[in-house]
Order: sequence, then C-alpha cells, then structure tokens
Amino acid sequence: MIGYEFKTFFTNIRDIQRYLNLFKFNFHALEHNVNMIDLAIITAFQIFEPEIYNFIKSNQSFLLGYYLFENKKNEIDEIDLISNSLRKKKKKNFISLINKLFPNCKYFK
Repeated sequence: MIGYEFKTFFTNIRDIQRYLNLFKFNFHALEHNVNMIDLAIITAFQIFEPEIYNFIKSNQSFLLGYYLFENKKNEIDEIDLISNSLRKKKKKNFISLINKLFPNCKYFK
C-alpha cells in the first residue's frame, strides 16, 4: 500500500478535498477499470506535482521499460532535471512512488 511518502502531499484540509474530488472524477471516468493504488498516486502527482504528472503522461514507454535505447538519454535527463528540482525529502518520496507505479523501469532501481 501507499505509505508515508504519499501523506506528504497533503498540508491542509483543502488539499485533501481537492485530491478526493479529482480522484472520484478520474475513477468514474475510467469506469472503475483501474488499479486503485496507481490511480491514487497518479492523481496526487496530477494535483500537487504537475511537472511529474506531465512527464509520466509523455513518457509512458520509457517508464514501462519499452524504450528505444537511442531515446533513453533524453528521458533520463528530464527525470534528473525534475528530481533535482525537488527538495531532498520530496525526491526520496518521488522515487519511491515512481517505483510503485513502474516496477519495470530500471532507471529508478
């Protein structure tokens, strides 16, 4: 399940309400055909870390492990840029959550 790293997204009641509203919307839009934990993590990125969410959306093949070797460097550079912009605590949480979402992505091991 999702641990401490997930809780760090929320700083007040408004954050929780925003998150729950978007989570419910996404869940119903996907007609319940989704892994709840994956949806929970992706929804948190969508609201609180849009740069990470957009990276995930744009680089699905890389994160799933189906990348072309010549394009790999661009994705790794982008991941490094994003993760370096995060505070140390958030960076550790980001890597942990990405590993939960994409266990086949060798870059984060």
